[in-house]
Amino acid sequence: MAATRTDKGRETRDRMVRAAGVLFRRQGYDGTGIQELLERSGAPRGSFYFHFPGGKQELAVAAVSDAGMGIAQGIELMLDAHEDVAEAVGAVVDLIAADLERSDFRGGCPIAAVTHDTAARSDEIRAACSEAFEHWRGLLEGRLRRASLPRAHARQEALLILAAIEGGITLGRAARDTEALAAVARRCRATLSASAT
Repeated sequence: MAATRTDKGRETRDRMVRAAGVLFRRQGYDGTGIQELLERSGAPRGSFYFHFPGGKQELAVAAVSDAGMGIAQGIELMLDAHEDVAEAVGAVVDLIAADLERSDFRGGCPIAAVTHDTAARSDEIRAACSEAFEHWRGLLEGRLRRASLPRAHARQEALLILAAIEGGITLGRAARDTEALAAVARRCRATLSASAT
């Protein structure tokens, strides 16, 4: 009986974390209220403060970590699916563009959305966002290093790619098109093809 209660509690907590990730992605941290989180997750109000005694801030840290890991898995799959590094990185950008289009340009990057809203006022959330971005950058850098780019070059290139993707998502949401991300994908393919030769 105790194990069932524990499993149910974990499931409720996970539903709240996933709901927060979806809502933050669409409307940011400030645009998301506790009541909306509860409605989306189907969790009772009392369970929110039971699982997250630190309130919305504590939930945001968990949601950022969860969303960051989920996105990292997608990045890693794309990077490993292609032998050619230029095509691998281009495929990551293509995947992000397709996801943005599929969301009807409502679903941006949850980590960027939370960063914009909270970085100046919550060190805990800012640190969780920074950790997610650093993880993604590290995946890109690792793939570039496997393609024999020197360490310093791979690190800088990975940072530029990540910054371009995040900027492309923002421009895409504003314009409601994937032109900016398509440009990022083309540039990554061209630049990395040249670097690999």
